[in-house]
Amino acid sequence: MNKYSGFEKMVSIVMIFIMLIQFPGCVSSKILSKSDLPVSGIWPYKIRCQKTNFLLKDVEVSNGKLSGKVETTESSRYANIVNIYLASDSVVKINEENILTVPLESITRVKLVETSTAKTFFLVTGITAVIVLLLLNSSFLDFNPLPNGI
Repeated sequence: MNKYSGFEKMVSIVMIFIMLIQFPGCVSSKILSKSDLPVSGIWPYKIRCQKTNFLLKDVEVSNGKLSGKVETTESSRYANIVNIYLASDSVVKINEENILTVPLESITRVKLVETSTAKTFFLVTGITAVIVLLLLNSSFLDFNPLPNGI
């Protein structure tokens, strides 16, 4: 006599794998110091103020200021990004060429967010394979909806 129905077993298996995806994750973040700037020329920078956000490309640090070209469209296509948090919106200066400048002393935190696409691919592929194998195993799941096997 089975204590749990096949549906309950299946839901519990799926929930385990959903938790595996959520907890370890495939994204790593790292807090950096201001002295580590600029991180990499190929990564975009997101300036996060209290009221507005700006996406920057071609970032440079010189004379105690961080500057870069503001992208006109906000995009989420970037897997890796450097988030720079500012205490106030008033320290941000944008000139007529769309170049944003921020003093380094106004930066409160720098956070590097990196996505591992290979780890994501293998994690999702492995989880999918295990779920399919468990669902194909007919002896594991009991889909008899009638009580006592009637």
